[in-house]
Amino acid sequence: MHVLPLSKGAVAFFALSALVYQCTWVISNTYFPILLESLHATPTQVGLLLALGPAMIPLQLLSGFYSDRVQRRFNTRTPFLLTGALVAVIALAAMPFSPSLWIAGVAIAGAWVGVNIFQSSNTALLSERVPDTQRHKVTGSMALVRSVTIMLFYLLVPLLVAVGLQVPFLLAALLAAVGSLAAYFGFVRRTRPRLRTQTSPGPGYFHYLLRPPARAFFPAMMCCHFSLQLISSFFFLFTIHEVLGVERFTGMESAPAAQPAFYTLAIASITAVLVTPAVVRLISRFGPGVVLALGLSAPLGGMLLGWFVTSIEGAYLLSLFFGVGLSIVMVIPFSLLARLHPPGLGGTFSGIYYLSIAVGQIAASASIGFTIDYFDSYRVIFPVGAVMLGAAILLYGLFFKLDAVANESEAASAVTVGATG
Repeated sequence: MHVLPLSKGAVAFFALSALVYQCTWVISNTYFPILLESLHATPTQVGLLLALGPAMIPLQLLSGFYSDRVQRRFNTRTPFLLTGALVAVIALAAMPFSPSLWIAGVAIAGAWVGVNIFQSSNTALLSERVPDTQRHKVTGSMALVRSVTIMLFYLLVPLLVAVGLQVPFLLAALLAAVGSLAAYFGFVRRTRPRLRTQTSPGPGYFHYLLRPPARAFFPAMMCCHFSLQLISSFFFLFTIHEVLGVERFTGMESAPAAQPAFYTLAIASITAVLVTPAVVRLISRFGPGVVLALGLSAPLGGMLLGWFVTSIEGAYLLSLFFGVGLSIVMVIPFSLLARLHPPGLGGTFSGIYYLSIAVGQIAASASIGFTIDYFDSYRVIFPVGAVMLGAAILLYGLFFKLDAVANESEAASAVTVGATG
């Protein structure tokens, strides 16, 4: 499917769509655990309730399937985009007013329901309306938006916690609303696929899903996001409890003592902001495979060192390593998804993409809480995370090798068919 090049304005507006996912992500992985601790949750309860969000991911597969059908018939994905964003915004705004653990769990699940409906269609737009030559630029712009969002919440919003723990939740809801509306009016309304896609659902899905590159790519995503979930959800709590010695975070009373822990995550996000433009340029020069392997080596090294960290300065150093990994994960895998499917199957493959992420996140959130309770230490996140990230690097390498072989085979087949014809 031929797609016209995007203007800088269209790229910027589409990048703002990342706010819907990223605001929910940062709330879920940082402020939601704090909310749970203020409601007297144990580490096991925190892990189980965090798993509710990823558990909603299968909805994205269903939403993506029907989004594909609506796209083929009506040439639009707008109902899914707007409905998903609305549900996420309402759930984020209501979350900090939860009177109990289980109502908070319902709220976080509701937010992820909305995000999953939104993401299935939004990701499909990447293959339908963004030219191949601009995908890394678009995903790089989205990574910048996501990194700046994380930086805002980790660096500036903690200063507002003294006003009330509800502040970051309400700000997240506002930004998600602004991002979804800006993306819709600035990108969706102003661009169109050059051709309607006529691909029919059925065997085609399984054909592309069972190709060797896909069989390596999706397990790599699971392992990578298992590791990432440990850091995004528990590195903050590790810093609070193991490094700063705060026994329990209870909200406003604990905010001053926990302030340096917010800065660890702010450092990671600032690093991601600074690194992302370089990542995009390096991809153009060396290719995504080399950049992905080298980039993920940084957080792998951080995890190997994490067990020995006892000072806040050491935690800040780890944040630099994790910031590099954050940039890599936000830019490269997302842009590789379009290699796995033809136009017209983007919604369903988006669902499979995020389902693979969810499997890793659920496994990490559900298992590591029990592990932390058993060993009575948050340090266990580092050796476990290092093993899973090492596996992810190997699987990504296998994906690039299998993808190159598949492309050569398809090219040879096309030449043979052309010569025969």
